Amino acid sequence: MLKYLVQLTGDLLAQALIIGMLAAYITSVIGKRGQRVLIAGGVLTFLASAAMAYAKNATKIITANALDYWNLYTVVVFAAAFLLFLIFSINRLRLRLRAVGDYLVSIFAALIIGSSVFLTLPTVLAYPFNFDLAGETMVSTNFLYRIIGILLGLTIDIVIGVATYKLFRDLSVGRIKLFVIPVLLIQLVNYAGLAINILLTVLTKKRILKPTDPLFQTLFNVNKFVINYSSYFIFAILLVALIVAVMRFFGNIKVHEEYRNPAEHRKIRARMRSIRRWAVTLFLFTVIAVINLTVIDAYNNKKPDEVPVEECIIMDDSVVVNLTEVADGNLHRFGYSTENGVQVRFIVIQKPNSSSYGVGLDACDICGEAGYYQRGDQIVCRRCDVVMNVNTIGFKGGCNPKVIQYEIKNGQLIIPIEELVRHEGDFD
Repeated sequence: MLKYLVQLTGDLLAQALIIGMLAAYITSVIGKRGQRVLIAGGVLTFLASAAMAYAKNATKIITANALDYWNLYTVVVFAAAFLLFLIFSINRLRLRLRAVGDYLVSIFAALIIGSSVFLTLPTVLAYPFNFDLAGETMVSTNFLYRIIGILLGLTIDIVIGVATYKLFRDLSVGRIKLFVIPVLLIQLVNYAGLAINILLTVLTKKRILKPTDPLFQTLFNVNKFVINYSSYFIFAILLVALIVAVMRFFGNIKVHEEYRNPAEHRKIRARMRSIRRWAVTLFLFTVIAVINLTVIDAYNNKKPDEVPVEECIIMDDSVVVNLTEVADGNLHRFGYSTENGVQVRFIVIQKPNSSSYGVGLDACDICGEAGYYQRGDQIVCRRCDVVMNVNTIGFKGGCNPKVIQYEIKNGQLIIPIEELVRHEGDFD
């Protein structure tokens, strides 16, 4: 649950703020007619994102390489729309073009929203395709936890987007631009890192650039900087949101407008209370987002305690484990060092409410020798965080441990050494 809560919060957070700011900008420029532009753009972007997610994950029509090209084109659209937005949002130019200029600015703003969302939404919509149920049903607890994590993250982003729109919609066009342009610049730098990464991959595959070329090194260093500090870009955007929330809250405590009668005074104060409430909402949910991306993310990615490799007995060309040593229901890990110095690890756990045991390699076909750890009553893959059904350990499939031959005799688990040596390559 925490994994998807953090991922979804981070994936759509910048987009939520951009949508809120630019939606307010479009409404300020062309009024209610801007809602049609936003609705049409939103529907088209969602349909395109859903089609992309389905084509890549369900039908496999879109390959990873093709997706890279689509992302590169989308970054170009974002950059071009942002540049045209800056040019046509200049008051003099817009006044010369009059109504046409207003619509052009709104269309460019909508393109910025659409391209930004399209770069992320297909990945978000693909989350259910990537669920590894490991033999569980869609009504299992783990599946529901993942859905809850996605819904909570989506709720945080939606509330931040709505609160941003509410706080910006009564600002002047000039003040909206004062905040939205820095946010778009930050996002453009972030997307530039994605574009450079794709270009480096394409150019090296086509042998146009070599890793030793100075241009490659320059682009690589820029890309490395953007990737290493990607979280700082998100926090910078969040800082803008916090500034707006604080500014709007303290700017709406005292009535500075002139009013002609008590009824008009009450109307002004009611509007100011609404603004303060939305400012508090934006502030609180921004803080929650920061906690998700820092504290909760660190907790979720905390490395589990290593299950020690226990000693086992070598007897008659076999590895022997006394069942009394593994009858506590906890995960036990053993290892055998081959003549080549490779330690072949295997795990043993007594199945719940049973006298049988789950036995397999500390490796699987999907995640290799990443191994497993115990989290409460669950056995979890270290690499992909998939939870194993303890009762299925010893059976093939999914992220389950690789099956090995063994026998139980006279209270002992006996594994032929040749069986372990046969899997030496899994631990190279």
